[in-house]
Amino acid sequence: MRTMFDYHADYIEPQLLIKILNYVSSHNDHLHELGIYVRGYSCLIMSRVSSCRALTSLKFSLSSIRRYDIRETLFPKNLNLPLLSSLVLENFAFCGGGLVLENFAFCGGENGCAEPFSTFTKLNSLILRSCEVKDAQILSISSETLVKLALLDNFAKIELSVPSLCTFTFTGDLIQKICGSSLSSIKQVNIDHEISPSVNNALALLSCLQDLANVELLTVNSTTLEILSLVPDLLEVKLPSFCNLRSLEVKMIPLHHGHLFLLMKDVMLKKVAAKSSKEADKLRKAFKAGLELPAIPDGIVDFLRQNPSSAEVNITTDYPGCFNLKQVEESIKGEKIINYRSQIATPASFSVAPACADESAFAPASAVASASAAPPSLHLCRAEI
Repeated sequence: MRTMFDYHADYIEPQLLIKILNYVSSHNDHLHELGIYVRGYSCLIMSRVSSCRALTSLKFSLSSIRRYDIRETLFPKNLNLPLLSSLVLENFAFCGGGLVLENFAFCGGENGCAEPFSTFTKLNSLILRSCEVKDAQILSISSETLVKLALLDNFAKIELSVPSLCTFTFTGDLIQKICGSSLSSIKQVNIDHEISPSVNNALALLSCLQDLANVELLTVNSTTLEILSLVPDLLEVKLPSFCNLRSLEVKMIPLHHGHLFLLMKDVMLKKVAAKSSKEADKLRKAFKAGLELPAIPDGIVDFLRQNPSSAEVNITTDYPGCFNLKQVEESIKGEKIINYRSQIATPASFSVAPACADESAFAPASAVASASAAPPSLHLCRAEI
């Protein structure tokens, strides 16, 4: 039997939650997939989840009952799920020594390192969203079996020991240090930058790219490239990585007239002024007259594929009306442009569970067969109001 429970509410009654959790407990030897997206009652829920030793897939999003209480949920150190291969966590924190009593947080040892996943010996896919480390400096992810990793968060420092890692997805700041001896195994990288633009952040991004020696498929948004362009004399830097790059995809998003826009203008003016003060004056006047910055910084595509110059380049956008696509095409020497009008989702293998059951990852209860040879699968879901 395959069972699915969809709860469309911002708050679940304790009596109903207890009934559902009793169902979970009664099937803990057979329940293979569990998705929980509710507010509150984290201790009650975790006590039931820890008994589901047959779980292979866990999608977990817990938050406070109080809408504006943003305290995270403490992730238990002793969660023993030996068969778990897929894990999605949202709104958790990782703690590096102290005890957090309100909600859950990822806890580590006295060495200031949080290592919450070492007991999952079959882990294949890991997604972290809106999580953080508490009272620790390092989030350590160590797994011999992990193939896909998505970090949709910001951490002070990330230490990876993942020799089988093939796909790495990152959304957020790259100002933290990502280190490890197994980054060379990564073949596919997806970076969707959401950072405060600065030269230091640009240098951190460059350092990260230099560590990814054997990447074959790289997907970035235009903001990532714009921030990268802030690195002084970037186009003169030799990029030893990306020797195996076969495909580069750039997702163009509009650049608003904010801090990044001003930084990029300043970089352009300094470059021109270093050659000719007259040309710099002309450029200043052009900016005052409304000259727009290039959608993709000049020369940066060739910089990324300087080793395999034959790497395929695809340009995609959800905002074709915001760009002069012909001009973009000419600026990167006629590379292929593909237009998307609908929102481009995170790759399917990394799609984080939706906040409510009417999204594609969860079929309506009426559509679920009452009997099947598949093991039971339970999903608790809430919708934001």
